[in-house]
Amino acid sequence: MEAMVKKLQAKFRKVREELNEWETLQSRLISQFMNASHIIDRLQMLQSSKSYGDLNCISGLREAVLAKQVQSLNNIFVSMKRTLEEFHSIVLSLEKAHRDGRQLVKGGSSQPKVKQLQQQVGVKPTLTECLDGLLFLHEIHHSDSSDLGALQQLLVDQPNLPSEEGMEELSVDQKSFN
Repeated sequence: MEAMVKKLQAKFRKVREELNEWETLQSRLISQFMNASHIIDRLQMLQSSKSYGDLNCISGLREAVLAKQVQSLNNIFVSMKRTLEEFHSIVLSLEKAHRDGRQLVKGGSSQPKVKQLQQQVGVKPTLTECLDGLLFLHEIHHSDSSDLGALQQLLVDQPNLPSEEGMEELSVDQKSFN
């Protein structure tokens, strides 16, 4: 029984590391999202030739700046996709921790009785509470991951115009401003 508790404690240490990583990923995703939002906000302004003032005399400057911003936005989207994939791997790891914990309790050579599963020593949680906690952690992070999956689908569904077509649109807009 004591060996089983030690193995569960090791699983909880691993889960704690995963949860710390989750927080880091959340901060990273928020930062990436803010950066993408700022670029999107700038794009409309950068399309206007009025924004360039005296620099309008430099041939191709506006197109180069816009192309660079679109490339930066694309790079951020790729980074966001990788971050979302890392979230998913944490969810899978939490699921595995719960599954392994259940298997440890059910499949061990000395299967604990119901009374042992509910036995509490001092302030430490019971084995049942440990397993329920692992399940709960998996479920809430799986739910968060599903929400992030919806965000990922939004990012995937962004307008995917070939660069040439986008530049043609910009040149048409430029002709209408001149």
